[in-house]
Amino acid sequence: MQITVRQLTRLYFIFSLLVMTYASCLSLRKMELGAYEEGNARIVTGLAFGLFILSAVKLLLSKEYKLYKPAFPIVCYCLFFVWSVIPTLLSNSTPTFSATLFNVINILLPMAALLVAYNITRNYGEMEWFHATFIAMFLMFVYHYAKIFTELNIFDGQSHLIASYATLYTLPLALLAKPKKVKLALVLITTVAILSSLKRAGAAALVLAIFAYLMVYMQTSKMKATTIAMVVASMLAFAILFLFMASSGDETLIERFQNLDKDNGSGRTVVWEMTAKMIEKSDAVSYVLGHGFNTVAESSPISLSAHNDFLEVTYDFGLIGILLYLTAIISTLVYTIQMIRHRSTYAAPLAMLMVLYLFLSMTSHIIIYCFSYTVMLTFGYFIGSYKKEQEELCSEPTE
Repeated sequence: MQITVRQLTRLYFIFSLLVMTYASCLSLRKMELGAYEEGNARIVTGLAFGLFILSAVKLLLSKEYKLYKPAFPIVCYCLFFVWSVIPTLLSNSTPTFSATLFNVINILLPMAALLVAYNITRNYGEMEWFHATFIAMFLMFVYHYAKIFTELNIFDGQSHLIASYATLYTLPLALLAKPKKVKLALVLITTVAILSSLKRAGAAALVLAIFAYLMVYMQTSKMKATTIAMVVASMLAFAILFLFMASSGDETLIERFQNLDKDNGSGRTVVWEMTAKMIEKSDAVSYVLGHGFNTVAESSPISLSAHNDFLEVTYDFGLIGILLYLTAIISTLVYTIQMIRHRSTYAAPLAMLMVLYLFLSMTSHIIIYCFSYTVMLTFGYFIGSYKKEQEELCSEPTE
């Protein structure tokens, strides 16, 4: 059986996704375990970036491939990423060329994933191979989280793991799988990962995201009364399971929520105040242009990042950067509402992702971490698939 150019292109895209996911896994290990495997993380991240660039070139050279005009949110994010390179190159915070190059790759890899995912879905649509790949990506993150969990002996009461967030950001893609039992299993696995990490923000984001997914799914799908009853029952069962797991163990998630006012969100209010002061003290040029990629932690007296993407972007990429970033987010929200109104297949998972994105951007980081690769890939895939879906609906003959 001869493999067509279209099939080869899809296989190449799938391979790029798996390499990108592995790069993210290594970066997560580096975050949780210090400098462990740092060199490998940089090499594989560079390889993933190269694969996406070659994928874009390969697609452009294909005779059957059309270059579609990007949707407005895609344009906004691309402008933000391109702008972010400028203050990063002008920054003096990275003394070596390799460190600067790696920072630029970390900025541009999400953009490459965004554009390639958007264009490949506009041209070829989606397929079950992609759904299987998204589940494989999800399981790769679960495996590496479990590996980190055991290596750090979390059962002995050590640190809380942000690596569990990777399952959250991959879940909207994985939920494109058709079998309901598979979807339920994915949600349960994510719940176990988040609750075992004892991350309060992750737990709250998960609950809100699942609620958003179910509400939009019921609104955009032609569901019977019995199906709606099953969804409501599933929500109640999830709530009971969530509360049971959150109250189990030596250090429970419920206790951490109860101590929220005492520890100020693990000291986040102190970090936010410090970052705000750093922004205020910036000179006029730095205030407008920024200081470069991930420079809050390097400049802060407490050596911590902003733990808030909006503050981080303002300091790192300046007034221009935060305006571009806010424009991209608002335009994506508008697109999400539009997809809900049109009852798109992709409205529910995109609504889920937007809840995760907004909530965790305010309490943690997405845009400067390896999570951004998956998030931007998902935006490109959903928006491109939606445009393809609308295109096919318009081309259907009317009776």
